[in-house]
Amino acid sequence: MTKKICWAAAIYPILGLLGGLYYRELTKAEHFAGDTQLSIVHTRLLALGTLVFLIVLVLDKVFTLSATRSFAPFFWVYHAGMLVHGTLTVLGRESGAAIAGIRKPADAKA
Repeated sequence: MTKKICWAAAIYPILGLLGGLYYRELTKAEHFAGDTQLSIVHTRLLALGTLVFLIVLVLDKVFTLSATRSFAPFFWVYHAGMLVHGTLTVLGRESGAAIAGIRKPADAKA
């Protein structure tokens, strides 16, 4: 699993660039000008994806995190929710609480 973590840390910068391209092209094609979580996929993939998996690599060496049962779901689902939620927002579809997570809707009062 350590090799997979290394590859993830190396691939996330590429995914970050592709995420920025995806956001730009999808919003342009849909003529979308509102706020969406999809706009931060680029930054999160570049910074958090790479940095988190470099930190996870160190933690895996110290605590063997990859040996736990919950590591594989964490590894594969890390950014999928943000991508799905942002895409649904741009396409004008509602997303449920499971996809939205703990983020408040834009029209909710603080």
